[in-house]
Amino acid sequence: YGDGPAELINGIRARMWFDNSAGPSPCPTEMKRIQTFPDDYTIEGGHTEAVRQLGNAVPSLMTEVLGRAIRQQFFDDPIDMPLKLIPLRRDPIPPPERLPPVPSKYLVHVGAHAAHPGTGKGRSSEQPTVPSAHAAD
Repeated sequence: YGDGPAELINGIRARMWFDNSAGPSPCPTEMKRIQTFPDDYTIEGGHTEAVRQLGNAVPSLMTEVLGRAIRQQFFDDPIDMPLKLIPLRRDPIPPPERLPPVPSKYLVHVGAHAAHPGTGKGRSSEQPTVPSAHAAD
C-alpha cells in the first residue's frame, strides 16, 4: 500500500492481498479477470488449486505485450493489429456494495495494541521439539 510497488497476487497470499475490510477475497473467476485471462479459459482443479494456479500465472495481456515488444526489437517486425487479449469493458459497472456496520461486540477491540510478536513466537514455538532420528548423522 502507499507509494510502493503493488503487491502481486500469488497462491499463498491471495487472501491477504485484498483488503479484507472491503469484503471477501476474489473468487477464481474474478482472479482470472484480474489476470486478464479470457472468460472461456478453463482452470482445472478445485478452488485452492485454481487460486494457486492463477496466483502463479503471468497475466495474459502482459505476455502478449511483451511478446510483441520482443518481436519488434529482435526481428524488427511490429504487429499492427489491436491486442487480442485486452479485456472487453463490461457495462454497466455495478456500484460498490455497502458494507454492514461492524457488530458492537467487536468494537471493544478498537484502539492501540502491542505489536504482534511475529513468526515463530506463537504457542507452537513454546512446545518442545522432538529431535530427528537423523540429527546425529
